[in-house]
Amino acid sequence: MSKEILINVEPQETRVAVVIDGQMEDFYIERPQDKTIVGNIYQGKIEAVLPSIGAAFVDIGLPKKGFLYLSEIESAYDLKPKKARMF
Repeated sequence: MSKEILINVEPQETRVAVVIDGQMEDFYIERPQDKTIVGNIYQGKIEAVLPSIGAAFVDIGLPKKGFLYLSEIESAYDLKPKKARMF
């Protein structure tokens, strides 16, 4: 099985194709004006928690604060309140 990654970079866009055994499996295009930070991983500091909307604003070093739903944090770290046990 042969696998190739073909990359073409030009000022207006970057194109990437993944070719396996001569067949194109994936194709990606990225344009500078379309850059997004969604899905990236950042280290940040929680600036504000808003329980009314179930979200937090996180300082990730960009001009705008990041926005994170508390349910995403709870599911990743099991932060749901624990019931007190009686002895």
